[in-house]
Amino acid sequence: SRVHGYKPGRFSFNVKGGRCEACEGDGVRKIEMHFLADVFVTCQECEGKRFNDATLRVTYQGRTISQILDMTVAEAARAAATPITDMRGSAAQRKHLVGVLVTSVLRTAIDRARG
Repeated sequence: SRVHGYKPGRFSFNVKGGRCEACEGDGVRKIEMHFLADVFVTCQECEGKRFNDATLRVTYQGRTISQILDMTVAEAARAAATPITDMRGSAAQRKHLVGVLVTSVLRTAIDRARG
């Protein structure tokens, strides 16, 4: 992304520039059915990926932003397996914070499941 001069906002489907403008980053298009419930269909422009072609050409560890956002928590944890000792400053702090939050959420879910 640095080679192309893209800023972080390029990878938000809420902002013009990187998102698919045909579906405004939703990945689906709404078809209004006047007397029936509206129907949502996959956007033909981005094929549901939410981003435009230029943005999808950028990869991180071999994955596009769309593929990264589609990952499960387990897949993301494996992909982000860089040891904190190999990271610098704020990146290490963010990774530590995510680990603490995930652990807390999992403990809460387990406690609730146990009753």
